Amino acid sequence: MKKLLLAISTVFLLAGCGPVFNQKQTLTTHTTAVRTAVTKEKKALSAIDAAFNAFPSTFQTAYQDDPKADFAQDQALTQLTEDAKTAFAKFEAAHDALDSSQTALNKLANQHASNLPTTSLQSLATSLRLTKLDNRTYATYYKELSEAVNQFYRDVATDPSAKAADAALTRLNQYIGSLSQQTDILTANLGTVQEDNQALKKAVVKMKD
Repeated sequence: MKKLLLAISTVFLLAGCGPVFNQKQTLTTHTTAVRTAVTKEKKALSAIDAAFNAFPSTFQTAYQDDPKADFAQDQALTQLTEDAKTAFAKFEAAHDALDSSQTALNKLANQHASNLPTTSLQSLATSLRLTKLDNRTYATYYKELSEAVNQFYRDVATDPSAKAADAALTRLNQYIGSLSQQTDILTANLGTVQEDNQALKKAVVKMKD
């Protein structure tokens, strides 16, 4: 009988500890995932920004060599747009990872459990929600710029004169500048995510096992 009672007591004890352990493990998993995703997203943003900002000078060099060339097939220019495309795919993957962590963290935050570091958790959940909106905006600007590049090629092919090419490049630069502004905004907000994530990570360490 004593052994049976001891066994039952042990089961209840483990059951009581289980949720705390699972919550802590979940938080640890997602703070690590957020840190990794933010690092990858920042790297992707830098790569996209570098590729598009190199486009104008690369075009000017190619134009000087042959004003009537098919620039849509120029190796140096297409390499830049391919680099941007590859980096954007990595950006989207990092964005999806952040979305996944945001969903999981929101579920924990809504539990309002006394053992959870609620303030740090809610701060990170909020910064992730705002970053999600910024990611959507950035993606829109990226797609608009990608189409602007195609339009640029069409414009220069239609009229390869220096005056028309300069005008087309000026229009394209407006899109490039706008995307760079979005890059700065998003990078700053990702910095906030990093800070909130680090604060939550420290709070998780203090949680009871």
